[in-house]
Amino acid sequence: MKRIISSFLTVLMLCVLCVTALAEPQTIDGWNVTWELTENDTVLPDGSTGLTLTIGGTGNMPGFSVSTLSDNRPWAAAVNTITTVEIKSGVTGIAGNAFRDCTSLENVSIPSGVT
Repeated sequence: MKRIISSFLTVLMLCVLCVTALAEPQTIDGWNVTWELTENDTVLPDGSTGLTLTIGGTGNMPGFSVSTLSDNRPWAAAVNTITTVEIKSGVTGIAGNAFRDCTSLENVSIPSGVT
């Protein structure tokens, strides 16, 4: 029982650190696309606060590999709490799998010209 509680607290702490570390837009390695997670006003069924994922920069988003064994999306640890996605002007393409398994996603804003 202590191991389960310890594991749960470790995962929770990592999630909090992940969200805290993302106060500034982060660049996706090798691309001119940035991403940022911020809290919003949505309260999820478990009582946690929803997150807004903002994608900015210029050009296409890179492709992402998502499977049960690995997930190379920078926001992978937050997929269950992302409720809103905002794509900013300048981004020209959305990658496949970018929002896969975002089970709480309710709102998406995509400007014209994005493919």
